[in-house]
Amino acid sequence: MSNIIVYANNADGTDISVINPAPGTAGKALQDLINETAATKFGVHVSSADSLPDVPSQLLGCLKMNVDLKVVGADLERAKEIWKDEWRAARAPLLAQLDVEYIRALESNDSARMSEIVSQKQALRDVTDTPINAFSAHDIVKVWPAILNG
Repeated sequence: MSNIIVYANNADGTDISVINPAPGTAGKALQDLINETAATKFGVHVSSADSLPDVPSQLLGCLKMNVDLKVVGADLERAKEIWKDEWRAARAPLLAQLDVEYIRALESNDSARMSEIVSQKQALRDVTDTPINAFSAHDIVKVWPAILNG
């Protein structure tokens, strides 16, 4: 279990940041990092990394949290776009594999297979048009199009 430094960027505590002591901080005591952060931030304290909300790390920046790391809101549209970027990353190797299969079908003059592959590739391209009907970051990550499972 690692420690993180939590602080607010503004006095009303509505813009929260988290520092996970990272490269460049090696050799510095946690207290030194806290003191450096406290000079310009509000409500600086140490918390357990386990206290972060249980969502993929890519979506943490979309959450609005208080200094106790309780979620008080979220930029859901941004979270949905970030999640669709995850879909795009999962789609890339599938498209690459279909490219190889298409060339093989072309070499063997298998027009039925080529047509099937064209349809599969189009379905993969269209995957990001899938609506995400979710009202929290926890619900957003539950939406995963089956076609991306390979």
